[in-house]
Amino acid sequence: MKKSRQNSELLIVLEPLLWDSELRPEEALELLAHPGTSKKGLTARNLYVKMLAGCSWYTLLKFFPVERLKKEFLADEVVDRLFPPLLRQRYRYARSLL
Repeated sequence: MKKSRQNSELLIVLEPLLWDSELRPEEALELLAHPGTSKKGLTARNLYVKMLAGCSWYTLLKFFPVERLKKEFLADEVVDRLFPPLLRQRYRYARSLL
């Protein structure tokens, strides 16, 4: 799959996740490309929390390599912010399997 097509698909996935922020999907995509930055009060970790809570695991696997998911998305600082507690437990278990 071409990178631009994958980015277009990711923009579609990101749009409903950003309903409560001023961040546009294109800006979220930039934030994912440069995780050390922040935009409009959101950091990449904030976005990871939204994505883990709002997307299926298989959707995330479609867009990101397993190593990045394990290292960034499933980091304790991100997983600890998930709600409800059962979701935290599921992602901790997923991390242990990777």
